[in-house]
Amino acid sequence: TAELLRGEIVFVNEAGLGVATLALGAASRPAPQVELAEAIVRVAADGSILQANATAQEILGLTYDEVTRRFVADFAQETFYEDGRRCPVEEYPVSLCLTTGRPSGPATIGVRRPDGKMSWAVFSALPLDPQPDGRCNGAVVTFLDLTERKALEEQLRQAQRMESIGRLAGG
Repeated sequence: TAELLRGEIVFVNEAGLGVATLALGAASRPAPQVELAEAIVRVAADGSILQANATAQEILGLTYDEVTRRFVADFAQETFYEDGRRCPVEEYPVSLCLTTGRPSGPATIGVRRPDGKMSWAVFSALPLDPQPDGRCNGAVVTFLDLTERKALEEQLRQAQRMESIGRLAGG
């Protein structure tokens, strides 16, 4: 959950502990950078990206300036589901959140970075100032990096395949 306190969003985990903050200051200045395992991005109601922490920048393979010059829709050709299908912008948790004014996610989505590498993450979105008519004044997107885990899972699958082939060849 998220609570608005003194101009900051404070994220609270299931145990009720604050796990991250993102200042809601002017969009023209970078948010305070804190080393977090969780990526945090603030998105305006029009889909423009206003702020992103260092973890988000690392996962997306973009600098702060590159991220904040983008709109959510700019990732359309770069996002994929685990089965290899493209993930349409309309199905991103942040798009659903901005459309409905309700929290959305989690969803596992792969993002092709500018360097060609794939980053995998679980994305969720929370509305900012939700209105009774379903609109909101933006959203906060959080995502956890799964890239290393996905790579280890693929290595395990490969090892299991090789073991199966070895058993078949051995008789």
